Amino acid sequence: MEIVKEREVPHLLKGLTYLDKRSVMKEADKQYLTSLQKNFDGANDFDAKVNTLVNREVIVLNDLLLCNKGLTFQIDTLMLTSHLVHVFEVKNYAGGYLRNPDGFSTILGQKIADPLLQLKRTTSFLMQLLQDWASELKVQGNLVFVNPAFTLYQARIEDPIILPSQIDSCLEALNSHSGGLERQHYQLANRLVKLHEAHAPLEKHLPYYSYEELKKGLSCKACGSFELLITQRSCFCKSCYEKSTVTDVILDNIEELQFLFPDTPLTTATVNEWCGDAVHFRRMRKVLKDHFVASGQTSGPVYGKPSHVYYESPPVRKSK
Repeated sequence: MEIVKEREVPHLLKGLTYLDKRSVMKEADKQYLTSLQKNFDGANDFDAKVNTLVNREVIVLNDLLLCNKGLTFQIDTLMLTSHLVHVFEVKNYAGGYLRNPDGFSTILGQKIADPLLQLKRTTSFLMQLLQDWASELKVQGNLVFVNPAFTLYQARIEDPIILPSQIDSCLEALNSHSGGLERQHYQLANRLVKLHEAHAPLEKHLPYYSYEELKKGLSCKACGSFELLITQRSCFCKSCYEKSTVTDVILDNIEELQFLFPDTPLTTATVNEWCGDAVHFRRMRKVLKDHFVASGQTSGPVYGKPSHVYYESPPVRKSK
């Protein structure tokens, strides 16, 4: 198995997470953040299954955002085998649900967006794209429910649904059906990745925010708490008990600043203010000098591109 595109934290999920701990978000935005996090956790659970059980010649592409003829569609997990393109729509629902003739609902009767219709839309758009590219590979879609606490009633045997108890056997069966991959499979995978990169900025925008309204200070990357005990070299979170080096915590918080305000010049004073003056000015300057490239000297250096890759840079908008 070869993973051509890894799953990354979605731009919107990352941004909302940063805003949630530094501001008071609207209830609708907080609910959306919870939903995004739940979906991302479910996708990661499925990835863990794939990494453990798929061991034959299979190309995996995660979290694709594609556009063809003005129509945008997202694929949670795509697998290329010798004869098929497998599309997996992953859901992390918990509790009891009904498969009704007109869609899905909770056991209490609350209707939800039909995930089978979503899968049908995605596979249809992908088939059209592959046809435009003159690919003869067939597309097979499956709706995967990953949460062990999920129960579906009245499911039809012909529905392309994989329940939590069926995931292992389905992935193991994929091994037996996969033959050797050829050059065309890798060319198709690379073409899909390039199309994703071209249309990644189509993702939804963050809600409005300003620098002045956001809370300043060093925060814990693990839980978001600002209750940190900082010693000469270490940083201890009083909320989740996570221990990190002071340098790591500073760099994590610089990443937040660059992500939320990519056009803001990165200076020692700016970073120190963003971090709530939690560490000495000279220490902050040393971290910047060690991990970024300085330019300008008259009124203090401005720091730009990191001198080496130390943390994940913002996926869409990059600082100058």
